[in-house]
Amino acid sequence: MMPETIQPETLRDLILKVLNQYSGFHYIDGLQPFSIIFDEKKYYIYIKNLSSAYFKDRPDTTRAQLPIRDEFEQIKLSDIPFIFLGYDSNNDVLVCWNFHVVKNRLNEKKSVSFYSRQYFQDEVVTDEFLRKELKNADRPVLFKRKNLIEFFQNINTFFPINEDKDSIELVKETKKTITENPFVENGKIFKIIEQDLIDKLKPTIASGRQFEAAKQAEAFYNNKYPKMTLKDWFNLLKRINDEPILYNEDSNEAYLSEPLSENSNEHKAQITPRPYAVIPSKRKTHILRVTYPNGDIIENRIVSQTLFEVVVGAGLERVRNLGIMLNGCNLVSNTVIPTYKRSQKPAGDGLYIMTCCDTNTKQKIIQQISDALDLNLVIEKISI
Repeated sequence: MMPETIQPETLRDLILKVLNQYSGFHYIDGLQPFSIIFDEKKYYIYIKNLSSAYFKDRPDTTRAQLPIRDEFEQIKLSDIPFIFLGYDSNNDVLVCWNFHVVKNRLNEKKSVSFYSRQYFQDEVVTDEFLRKELKNADRPVLFKRKNLIEFFQNINTFFPINEDKDSIELVKETKKTITENPFVENGKIFKIIEQDLIDKLKPTIASGRQFEAAKQAEAFYNNKYPKMTLKDWFNLLKRINDEPILYNEDSNEAYLSEPLSENSNEHKAQITPRPYAVIPSKRKTHILRVTYPNGDIIENRIVSQTLFEVVVGAGLERVRNLGIMLNGCNLVSNTVIPTYKRSQKPAGDGLYIMTCCDTNTKQKIIQQISDALDLNLVIEKISI
């Protein structure tokens, strides 16, 4: 059954209802499109109902269409991102296409179609983001409407900008070193052989900045492999030295996962406590001090413990219901991700708290919990 048609004003209000729960959100003006501020960054949002594409040979194909609008001309010339969303009312699911591409297609012709699949939309579950590749090479992200806040918090990881300053410099420095790679098949690369790139990626990966490393690798090859998905780039990073590298900020150690067997799933690699001495770890210079209104203070040398205690004190289920996403899962979850099992701390009742992130991110998460639950916490980063 195709989703029902909802009026433009109602579609906008459905978006605002979720985003208004976030302290870093502000609605500016407009109906369709409308403008917002999220974490001090301005966006234009345009949302349309998903409907059948009416393809006889592909009856499950859905689409949302961009019309020609006078206001799109000014938006197209601006530096403000334009987020185009398709809405499936039956599943309460949103589909977002690459906003860098969408913006370039504004007012391109009378009607520009962006596609999805009904069975993709039916697959989406709460607190998860589904990335699918279509036959036309589009890779939309699908998610529940209630996860809009997490979507905007991570939007650049779904649709990374290839031409940021760091990536441009990396291309300039290394473009002459690219050689013919034998590990290429069907437009995808399966192993990095350029040592210059490997040397640049290792410290980035070791410091936990996987998304940045993926962008660096993609920029290095200068769009030579357009079929590569974000998942493909992550898997490529894992194959550097044939072993994934993970970094634990609190212990100041980098770890290697077990080598993958022929029958193993690379997403289920188990972590073993083997320090990787080749990559130097950063010396921790700051920790967090959290002060409660009654004067109680949480201040641990291990910052993950501070985050853990704040979450437990706030109430596991209350924090879980906030839907704060970290490393692809809820901050409080009953699911252990093998790659992060050292960083998911058991908190009782079958629940685990994800703690794998840097100190700045932990500070932001604690602030988000404080704001959402009216805890009035004072969170300070102090030198040690």
